[in-house]
Amino acid sequence: MRKGLFIFSLIVFMILSACSKKPESAARVEIIDGIKYVHNTEIPLHPNKTVTFEEDLSIGGEDDEGNIVLFRPSRFIVDQNENIYITDSQDQVIKVFDPNGRYMWTIGAKGEGPGEFKSVRYPTFLPDGRLLVMDSSARRISIFNSSGEFLESYQWKKQLGRLQFATDSSCIIAEYFFEGDNPLEERRLNIKEYDFKGNEIRSFGEFVPQEMKI
Repeated sequence: MRKGLFIFSLIVFMILSACSKKPESAARVEIIDGIKYVHNTEIPLHPNKTVTFEEDLSIGGEDDEGNIVLFRPSRFIVDQNENIYITDSQDQVIKVFDPNGRYMWTIGAKGEGPGEFKSVRYPTFLPDGRLLVMDSSARRISIFNSSGEFLESYQWKKQLGRLQFATDSSCIIAEYFFEGDNPLEERRLNIKEYDFKGNEIRSFGEFVPQEMKI
């Protein structure tokens, strides 16, 4: 009797211990030169947990007059007043909406003149509130004030890379290039700083870009 009770108590203790034990993280953590690196595995730590998103705002469709609001939206940024700036790669403009999604105004136009775009890319706000926009086809950057009025533009001699961020007088740009006969295996990345006229200020080095998964 006592032996059976002891075995039963031991089993209950083991079950409770297993239930109360927190799952160990599948991630591997290592410290290199004082910096913590976390290596995650392909299998999630909690594979049965899910995330649910609730729609907060939707911009698109037609306006009150039946006009299409956005044809081919791509990138968007938000200013300090929570106004939303969306590039439309079909109209080649930037359309501005208030925090509630109501259309406010359009920046630029399709074309090659001052303040116009052939291929609008990578809008970003400068620290002083001005808006910088790249035009990859025209090899030009244009600058607008906070109201969307055109201020100035700078013509570049080389092809524009991917804008990461900008200061009041320079751009940090990612430039991809290839080495060797196999582009997928020899793809490389340079991070460089240029002034607005396209003059290189400095290079942060050459890197192997993140693996592309198709």
